[in-house]
Amino acid sequence: MIKTLRPLILAGLLLPLALPSHAAVNTTLPAKVQQALKANKLQDTALSLVMLPLDGPGTPTVFNADVSVNPASTMKLVT
Repeated sequence: MIKTLRPLILAGLLLPLALPSHAAVNTTLPAKVQQALKANKLQDTALSLVMLPLDGPGTPTVFNADVSVNPASTMKLVT
């Protein structure tokens, strides 16, 4: 009987590994960025932003990352 249950038990133990895991992602703009947009009378849709922490663990910020916008200059793509 144990031989017949072995595949079922193994599948039950491996199932959590097969489920996708989602990392925490911040989708709201920082307060200073929102203030800068309001001060310059720009809409939120004018900004496309991805900020990734480079100095260790942290929460990435993604805002309109799937929206294409024109850069102010090509050098801003590099920096």
